[in-house]
Amino acid sequence: MYYPRVLFIGIQRINERDSFNNGLLLRNLFKNWPGENMAQIFCYDDNGDKGFFQRYYRIGKAERRFGKLFFRLKTHEIPKSGFDILKPPTEIRKHGLTEKIKLQAKRYLVDTGIVELIFRPKMSSEMKTWIEKYYPQVIFVQGYNLYFVWLALLLKKMTGAKLAFLTTDDWPSYLYSGMYEEPTLFRWLMRPIVKSSTQRLMNDVDVAFAFNSIMSQEYKSRYNKEFITINHAEETESFENALPQRYHPDNVVSIVSTGYFNKYRWPLLLDVDECCRMLTEKRNPVRLLVISSGMEKEGIAALKNAKFTDIIPDPGNELLRGYLKGADINILAETFDDRVATAISLSVSTKSHLFMLSQHPIIVYGHPNTGVVKYAKSEGWASVVSKRDLSLLMNEMEILITNEDEAKRLTGCSKNTFEKYHSLSKNQKTLLDALQ
Repeated sequence: MYYPRVLFIGIQRINERDSFNNGLLLRNLFKNWPGENMAQIFCYDDNGDKGFFQRYYRIGKAERRFGKLFFRLKTHEIPKSGFDILKPPTEIRKHGLTEKIKLQAKRYLVDTGIVELIFRPKMSSEMKTWIEKYYPQVIFVQGYNLYFVWLALLLKKMTGAKLAFLTTDDWPSYLYSGMYEEPTLFRWLMRPIVKSSTQRLMNDVDVAFAFNSIMSQEYKSRYNKEFITINHAEETESFENALPQRYHPDNVVSIVSTGYFNKYRWPLLLDVDECCRMLTEKRNPVRLLVISSGMEKEGIAALKNAKFTDIIPDPGNELLRGYLKGADINILAETFDDRVATAISLSVSTKSHLFMLSQHPIIVYGHPNTGVVKYAKSEGWASVVSKRDLSLLMNEMEILITNEDEAKRLTGCSKNTFEKYHSLSKNQKTLLDALQ
């Protein structure tokens, strides 16, 4: 089997073990790739382990225009939030004056994209030597900011390598647009630059991947280019071999939700908590288990005070499988914010395929324009509540608790959807065939 030498360029280092979405995705897709044929250029999030790839190059001041100033200003550093779900809300650290100033600087310089215009990429002699020694045959780019779009174009011109593109989010539509409440002061300047830079990238891309069929169709129309569909994937054996981890007693209906809960998502967990209260008053006890890989401090405080909710930190993918198997119902809470729903209208939750493998019924609770709601409706792998309404949500929960036939029908649909789209071997083959 022929495996080309691939050079990944991306913001976060792909470590040997971490819970970042891109790390999980790329480690799965490239699991069988020879280690000597994978390398990465990255900026942040080196956790100190040996890494998934054999070669790494970390971008420094020599790889940015005015790089010394960039690192002196530390505009790349985001102040620590202190969002630790293991600590009581009263112990979570508050920002001091210095950190507040840094946050505002980040908000108006970094989040608006102005920093990207000033500190553009450049090719240092050290990076050039490192690349020439590795001699990549494929440059694999995901984008997410302009630095890596422009760097990809530089590397393709320098090496003549095949350029491959894969993104899990529609960042070309939302980057510096204000959809995530970043300041819109420079939107008039940044959005045309994002659009033109993305179009230049797409013109140069040799192998274009999209992260689900909804994105493939939209991108084909938008960029007049064929996109190969790749999905989050998993080995079915990983779930079959996982031991169920049941958090609640057997006499309690256990509902599980997991993921990163930003300010658009965690309030929906309070809706689930209220439904648990109402259902408990009607029949047997019902509780929610939140397995969180990150949450804002306001959410932590609110959920710790919720009477029908338990919250624990994400234990890692291996143990997470057991918790999903130990649930009675799994719930995927998305946003109901109109702007954010537009930003993620082509995105599918990184946990949806894991929920499918749990072989328990799934509820998707979110705005009808989100990608995951559209995906669940089109394939029927989950019960969908696309209006923020407690009575509708409670009714769906009650149906899945009391109606065994409906629960079995849903789990059957989720199993079929997984086999159709999320088989690891199928996605790995699709990737390898395209990159050879």
